[in-house]
This record gives sequence, structure tokens and C-alpha cells, in this order.
Amino acid sequence: MKKLFLLLASFALVFGLVACEDTDPVDPAQATLQSAYDTLNGLISDPSNITGNFTVPTLLVGGVDAVWSSNNPGVVTVGQPANNLAIVTVNRPAFDEPDASVKLTAVLSITSELNATEELTLTWNLELTVKSSEVEEVSIEDISDVLALKDVAYDGKYQVSLEGLTIIGKGSDSAFAYDGSGIIQIYGGDVSGLEVGKVYDVSGTTEWYFGIWELVDWTAELDATATPKTPEYTEVTNISSYLEDTFEADENDYAYGNAGDGNFEVQALSITGKVVVLSGGDARYNTFIMPSDYDTTQTWTSGTREAPLNGFMLYYDSPDMDAINAYNGKVVTLDIIVYTFRSDRHVFAFYYFDGPTGIEANLTDTEKAEVVVNSLTVPATVLENTTLTLPTTG
Repeated sequence: MKKLFLLLASFALVFGLVACEDTDPVDPAQATLQSAYDTLNGLISDPSNITGNFTVPTLLVGGVDAVWSSNNPGVVTVGQPANNLAIVTVNRPAFDEPDASVKLTAVLSITSELNATEELTLTWNLELTVKSSEVEEVSIEDISDVLALKDVAYDGKYQVSLEGLTIIGKGSDSAFAYDGSGIIQIYGGDVSGLEVGKVYDVSGTTEWYFGIWELVDWTAELDATATPKTPEYTEVTNISSYLEDTFEADENDYAYGNAGDGNFEVQALSITGKVVVLSGGDARYNTFIMPSDYDTTQTWTSGTREAPLNGFMLYYDSPDMDAINAYNGKVVTLDIIVYTFRSDRHVFAFYYFDGPTGIEANLTDTEKAEVVVNSLTVPATVLENTTLTLPTTG
């Protein structure tokens, strides 16, 4: 009888526990928190080989907040959140020092869906190995110091921090910065977060690309108190003469070598020449500024290494390519940034940032009409009822 009583009591206890579990509600926010936690596992592809700056999200899927910290801020520093991201600045140990171990921590939080006054939290950790510098330290105080590097050892492997860089123009995947000593390209990353005319302190890795030094794996912090700087644009009315001097100085040859051969310094030019837009082929590389007397009826001849093109090619990442293309066949004056010599196309390439209002041209009424017609666009396809606003002046 006693055994039967104990058996019945055990069943009652089990059923009671099940009943309690069935009535104890599960907070949906807990699953959201776990899902956000799981997304962080692929955030850094190789935590054992940290060599440059990176960013981390401060707002995760499902509205989960993330507060980041480092247990070694002298090596890995987490900046203040901005636009749902935080900049992580990596200060690699010096050339002759050992690698550094750092724990990166994110405290995730979300408000309970069952109790509005309760915060659910989950802590995510990752062990990082910050590799020591692969090259000896050199003094880098401004852009000109970067441009003076002549050693392949610094190609893609050296971190620099530059203060007071004014963004003077940007495309979709690159921006150009000026600090009074020179102009440098900032490539990749969240270029959309940089504002033209604003001043930033930039940290990044030096990389040699088509004969120029650029910064990659960069992070930037706005310096709202700094005064922006603008480069002086060198006036070039005779393209042939300018390029002849440039080729004689072998400025184009850097792109065929490596960082040890030297580099082309990005140029700001106020240039006068004829717009030539080739038909057919790759439209990304079909817009050129040629000498003002260029005969557009002649057969187009591309440049070679021995005979580079006597003109400039508009790089397709320029945001205002259409504005220049509208002046096909016309002589124009505009400000450009000549950023490199493209050894794959044997021509100096440039960016243009100033839109339709930045182009000057002495045109007849007929030519003005041609430019306006060339600039008109309408959607190629309309898939739903809508209203199109069409320009009435040009």
C-alpha cells in the first residue's frame, strides 16, 4: 500500500510540474535576443588575425541593442555609437613586440514583451589576436608622409592615423581627402557616412594601388571644430603640354611597378578640353577629356604603354558622369581630381564631383539645346501608375 501511495504521489508531482510549465509563459523577446546573439558569430571572419580597424553594429536584428567594450582599450578601442555602428580602432603592437590578446564584449539587451519594465540581457564575447606590425614604424604626421613612402613592405600592412582631413569629393566606393599637404584616396568601407566639406580624423591601412597610396580598412571620426581646407586647382588650358611634361617625368610609369618605385600624387586640376564620349564598348570607360582642338571625326586610337593617351579618362565611379556626357563634342572647363594612371588602359583617370553647375562652356544657342537634349532622361520602364515630373528648362 505504501508503494502505491508513493507511486501516486510521484505522478502527482510530475503532472504538477508539467502543469506549471504549461502555465508559465515564454517571453518572445528571449528568442529575438538569442537570434541577435547568433548573428554576431560571423561578425569577424578571422579573430586570430586582426590587423586593421573595423566597425561593429550597435543595433541588431529585432531591435536588440548592443553595447561594446574591450578589456584592452590601448590596443582595441571602441568608439561612440553613430548611425547604429561603433568604430573599433585597432592599435597594433610595434614591429618587435608580441601579438596582443583582447577580449571584445557585447552586452545585448531588449525590453521584455511580458513586462515593459524588465530588460532581458545576453553577453557575447570574442577573443581577438591583434597581430604586431610587420614593418618598422615610421613617422607619419600628414598625407605627404604617406605619399613619401617608398617600400613595398608598407603596402597593405601599415596602419596610420591622420588628423584634420577634409573630404573634397566622393564616389560610391571611394572618397578623396585633403589636409593641406596633399590629397589621398580613401577606399572601401562606409563612404556614404563621410560628408563632403567636413573634417575627419582618419585611421587606416596604407595600400598601393595603380601607382598611388590609398587608405583602406579605415575608420573616421568627425572633428566638428576643425576648419575645412580646400586644395588649389592648377589651371590647365593646354592638355597636350601638361601631359607631355607629366610623361617626361615618368609619372605614368609608377602604375606599372610597385610601391618601391614611387607613386603618383593625386592632382587637383581646373582643366579645359573637349568632351569625347565613345559609342559601344564598356560605357564605364568611354568618357574622355581631350585637347580642345581634338578632331572628333578621326578614328579613335587608344593609348599604349609606349604612347599613352593624350587625354584624361573619366572614372565611372564619379557621381556626375551624366553631366559631363551631356557635353559630348563640346569644349568645357571644369575642376577634376586626377587620381591615378590606369596601366590597364594607358591613360590618366579622373573624378568629377561638381554636377551640371560646375561645367563652364561657351556655347551657341544650338549647342546649348544639344546639351539639354543629351541630359534629358525618363524611366525606361514604368510598372505602376505614377506621375513623372519633366523638366521645362535646361
